[in-house]
Amino acid sequence: MDAFVWSDQFATGVDSVDTQHQHLIELVNRVGDLLIAGDTIPEEKLTSIFKDLADYARFHFVDEERVMREGGLDATNIGHHAAQHKNFTEQVVAMWQARESMSRPAETLHGFLAAWLTYHILGEDQAMARAIGRVATGIPAA
Repeated sequence: MDAFVWSDQFATGVDSVDTQHQHLIELVNRVGDLLIAGDTIPEEKLTSIFKDLADYARFHFVDEERVMREGGLDATNIGHHAAQHKNFTEQVVAMWQARESMSRPAETLHGFLAAWLTYHILGEDQAMARAIGRVATGIPAA
């Protein structure tokens, strides 16, 4: 059962970003499927999900920041967004490092990713796409 289903409300209109966001939704749903199964999640499955998440973040954040630069956004806006990306990475690394001391690491990860989808993708990334659209019409990025 998918907790999140891709819809137009997630779409930014930036194809590469939207494709990557669809992959993140798939990862969130994979974690959810493991939670629904209810069994203890094998270390190799948890490791695989964290690895996929790290690969996603590494590629996506570089690409999204490239999109912002090429879209003409100002350094302050890009810096704010990049700081959020850094914070995401730090939190995922901290969860990975603390997973053995957590009673339910997959549940913690799932909650974090669901919150990220809500806040960052539906909020910050939508604002980024609107700002790029404004710059394209000649409105200054600042």
